[in-house]
Amino acid sequence: LAVRSPAAAAASAASLHAPPPGAGGGGGQLLLLDIRPPDEFEKWRVRGAVSYPPSQMIHASNSLPHDIYYYKGARDCGKMVVVIDADGRSAAHVANILVEKGVENTFAVRGGLAQFAPRFRHLLEGDVPALPMPPASP
Repeated sequence: LAVRSPAAAAASAASLHAPPPGAGGGGGQLLLLDIRPPDEFEKWRVRGAVSYPPSQMIHASNSLPHDIYYYKGARDCGKMVVVIDADGRSAAHVANILVEKGVENTFAVRGGLAQFAPRFRHLLEGDVPALPMPPASP
């Protein structure tokens, strides 16, 4: 598992994906999984993100949702699955579960939306709350 900085995640998000085939798009290179509760995701999110509550993964047992299979690959396959949460506390755990299920190209955003959102507001959509600029991470 690699933990990406908010800046690296923003660079990836700036060239966000189209949904995988069958999900209403042409397929891209990045699947951004927002693991916050669905009501928070509906209010605001990173443009192009997909709501993926952790309970969905727990109930999936050994199988993964179709869209994750499309992006699944080795770390250097050219596609990425990026997990983001509110504050960075849960994303690494969920990303580790995906890696354990064979999605080796999974990354977690360090600091979650608390670090990402204030710096990259241009990549957000919805009713984005006023967020203070967080201190720089080491």
